[in-house]
Order: sequence, then structure tokens, then C-alpha cells
Amino acid sequence: MKRLVIDAPAKVNLVLDIEGTDARGYHLMRMLMQAIDLYDRITLTETGTKTLSMTASRPYIPCNEKNIAWRAAEAFFAHTGIENPGLSIHLQKRIPMQAGMAGGSADGAGVLFGLNHWFGNPLTQQELCDIGVTIGADLPFCLTGGTAKVEGIGERITKTPDFPSCYLVISKPQAGISTKTAFAEFDRLQMEPVLELDDLLALWQKEGVRAFAGKLYNALEAVCPLPEVQQIEEKLRQYGAHGAIMTGSGSAVFGIFTDWKKARRCCQALKKEYRETYFCRPVSDGCRVIEQEGFDETISFEALEQAAREVLAPRNLTKDSSAGSVAAALVTDRGNVYRGVCIDTPCSMGFCAEHAAIAAMITAGESRVEKLVAVSADAGIVAPCGRCREFLYQIDHENLKTNIRLAEGTFTLEELLPHIWTK
Repeated sequence: MKRLVIDAPAKVNLVLDIEGTDARGYHLMRMLMQAIDLYDRITLTETGTKTLSMTASRPYIPCNEKNIAWRAAEAFFAHTGIENPGLSIHLQKRIPMQAGMAGGSADGAGVLFGLNHWFGNPLTQQELCDIGVTIGADLPFCLTGGTAKVEGIGERITKTPDFPSCYLVISKPQAGISTKTAFAEFDRLQMEPVLELDDLLALWQKEGVRAFAGKLYNALEAVCPLPEVQQIEEKLRQYGAHGAIMTGSGSAVFGIFTDWKKARRCCQALKKEYRETYFCRPVSDGCRVIEQEGFDETISFEALEQAAREVLAPRNLTKDSSAGSVAAALVTDRGNVYRGVCIDTPCSMGFCAEHAAIAAMITAGESRVEKLVAVSADAGIVAPCGRCREFLYQIDHENLKTNIRLAEGTFTLEELLPHIWTK
């Protein structure tokens, strides 16, 4: 039985401006958008029934054609002409709803991305985006991810350099905001566009994130009826955010920090008042496969490296400790990904990142590693320690073909242990 698990990231709007409507009445946008490491998880499972079914982690989520994820699956099969072999979609919701963070669009993008992977990538990225925009305006960006300039109704995506390293604290009031209602109120006020995206792009590239954070803008905030939005923005700034703004049509608000401790302190304080509060970082990709069963192709080294980088701790996290300064990710023969970070102190007590990832794998009942990569916050890809290379052999004597990525290239475990004691 085939099974595929996809993580689909939320987004925030660094800039949102509206320049009018087209002949169909759709709003024409000018936006800078950023994917973040808050994910909905979509699981596709083969059922053999030749029908589509769906479940979700929250009882109030519709599990039929009213859901963007369902419509995305139908659109994929209609566009490609591929017969549905029978699939179940399960949504594990983490992105808050009615928050302006593209929770529904992320699910639709995850399904499109996942089905394309499932059937051997018959569609290009552009073709997926073309399908996506017919379902929801944010789907093309959710498929693209990273940092991008987004124009038109959402279909014109221009990738930009990655947004500088920083921390985002995001908080959503209990009340949400309907996207339809927000745009209707904006139309009533007849507001004019005020920003030039290219100037703002140049600002962060020349002067950095602090200067840019002071220029965050959202035209829809002017029509937001919730006083909590302004209150959260003020609290974010009080805790050290360089800038704060509502994202999308709201009601979530985010602040940009460059100090990890200030961001954590702010997140902890806001969470006492607003349950849906999150500590996030920008990510440079969109949807990604994190587990797969029954497929011949394993997860790429590039995806593994990105998975490892996401758990790297910021530099100088703790005094006199390198905890989290190296991270590792591995994928097993079942297609599951496990990650770990190093724990070390001046008295040499602790363990390395790859040891932590291997321990997580063994705890889950697996033992065969297909690929492994370790990354450092300072030095990029690094070699796994000799102890862990020997440990990989000890837990699976028959497998010397584990692929390990080094800066110099990819090597098998056998090549990295040329004098292993069995010879």
C-alpha cells in the first residue's frame, strides 16, 4: 500500500498592497510573501476503491468538495487525465484558520504537490501553479514557497533572494476575519496603492532586516474591525520586534525579531493571552515530502539538508555550550525522515547530531538508513563522526550502501569505513 506524507507551509505577507480589480472583479495584488516553518501535514493513502475520501484532525473542517484539498485532488485528476486509483486524504491542521496565513491554500498546494510526486511528476511547477490559481489565489505561492514577489490575482510569482535570517512571533486573536468581508470593506473605502515593491526588495538587500521590518505594510489592516490586532502589534514592539503587521486579511499578526531570546520571551508572554501564538522562522522552500511508503524513489539529499537546517539552533543559544550547532537528518528504507541535533558541553558530556537522529529512528522501530546528511550552522555540510559510522554498521550489518553526503560529494558507508573489522 502506498502512502505519502507532505508538509505544506503557512505564509505571511511582508507587504500587501492592492492596485485595483480586473474585468472579472478579481483584486490585483502587489505583495511580498514569505513561507514559514509552521506546517499543515497532508497524508495521502492508497485505498484501491477508485474514489476519493477525506478526514481531518478537527471536527468542524469540511471533508468534501467544500474543502480546497478535495477540489485540488479533483482538479489534478481532471487536468492530467489520470484515473484516481482510490485515495484517502487526511489533514493534520496546525495553521490557524481565518488568520491570513493561507491555511486552506497550503492544504490544496500540498495535495497538488503530493499527487504530482505520486504519479511521477507529470506536471511542471508552472502547470501546478496554473491549476492552483483556479482553486485559490494563494496556491501558486504555497507551491513555490520561500520568498517571492506576488502580483496579479496571485498567479504571477517572481522568486527573490531568501529573506534574511530572523525570528517571527505570530499571534492570532480568537476572532477570525472573513477574506470576502475584508476585501468588500476595502472596496468600499476606495483606497489607492501606496508602495513600490522593488524599492522594498532593494531595502532589505542593502540595509538588512531591521531597516526593512520598519516598512512592513498591509492595506487590509486599515479595514480590520478587531482592536486586538493593534494591541498585539504594540506588544510585539514592546518586546523588541523591529516591526509588526497583520498578515493577509487577518486576523493573525506577526513581528520580526533578530534576537532569539527576545522573540522567545515575547512568544511566551503572548501565548498566555492568545492561545494561537507561534514562534517561527522563514523557510526557503514550499511543500515537501517527509515520509513515503511503497515508492521506488527516496527523498533527495537537498530535502534532507533542508530538514536538518530547520532544527539548527541559533548561534550562542546557551552559554558555554554548542547545543544545536550541528543538525542531522536521515531517511530510512521506508521513506521516513528522522532528525537530531548535537548536545555538547565543556565537560564533553553529550552526543552528536547524527547519533540523535539514529536514536530517533531506532526508537521508532527502524534500522536501515538509506541516506544521511549533517549540517553545521557555520560550516555547511559536515562529515558524520567515526563513532556513528561504526554504529550504522552495528545496527544493520547487511547494509554498507547507506549514502552519506559530504562536502566533497556522496559516499557509501563502505567507502567511509575502508578498514571495517569484518574485512
